[in-house]
Amino acid sequence: MTPEDLGLDPPEDMARDLPIFRRDGLELRFGELTLFVVHFKAPYPDAARAWAVRRLEAEALARLVARAGPLWLVAGDLNEPGTASERAVAPLEALGENLMLRLPESERWTYFQPDERRYGAPDGLIASPMLAARLERVVPQVLRAGMGREAGPEGAERLPETGLHRPHASDHAGVVLDLGVVKR
Repeated sequence: MTPEDLGLDPPEDMARDLPIFRRDGLELRFGELTLFVVHFKAPYPDAARAWAVRRLEAEALARLVARAGPLWLVAGDLNEPGTASERAVAPLEALGENLMLRLPESERWTYFQPDERRYGAPDGLIASPMLAARLERVVPQVLRAGMGREAGPEGAERLPETGLHRPHASDHAGVVLDLGVVKR
């Protein structure tokens, strides 16, 4: 999908016929629920350029969720640094509720940068207002057992084969959301 396909203006120096989504961009439908799985542009090597690409990805996804009906969920790595004064993903966040914010702030981290000893929360679960209301008592669960042993408190539960940094299942924690209450 290109900016032209959705009537969007690409960032400066980006051709109109290049794909909007740099990584994953999957749309799945389960009955009334539409799930969008994404992996937005990482904030490097050029932070300003990456911000512009993430903004385009967020604007494009906002247009797609507008077509999806009242029950939708965006799940994935939004790659939004916690230090951003203006969030590139703001157009998308304005349409729904990020269910990750239901977790205590100290429990939201899903990523660890070992060389900087920095924790981050780039992963999001943005639910449509109707879905968020149906899930009013549901809180996401963060599973860190597949991350390297350097992430989190010493002695935290890890998969048996997980090493200090490698091997690991991922540099991101898994996030689980019980959608069993969606049927109404």
